[in-house]
Amino acid sequence: MHAPNSHRSSQPTSPRKGLTLKTIQALVQAAQPGLWAHERGLCLAVAKSGSAFWALRYSTAAGRRRPMTLQQYEPIDAAGLKALEWQVAELRKLIKAGRDP
Repeated sequence: MHAPNSHRSSQPTSPRKGLTLKTIQALVQAAQPGLWAHERGLCLAVAKSGSAFWALRYSTAAGRRRPMTLQQYEPIDAAGLKALEWQVAELRKLIKAGRDP
């Protein structure tokens, strides 16, 4: 006979989606130009100059793909990343309601 819920402890937890804090730091330090998706439209962008910033990529009601700069990159911890994710979630609500933030 098994202990209650004993099967759950052996299940692996699903990995976190998006960029890890370590990956974010490495991308910024490398200063390689590009756009890296985190999740739900939140992206880390590194310009040719090496400056980094957070952006939201979204589509308007007309289907036009648009980027929106959220803030310049500063070293971030888990709480800071969570705050950015929350900000993106709020902006996505506006977009879903038909507004272009």
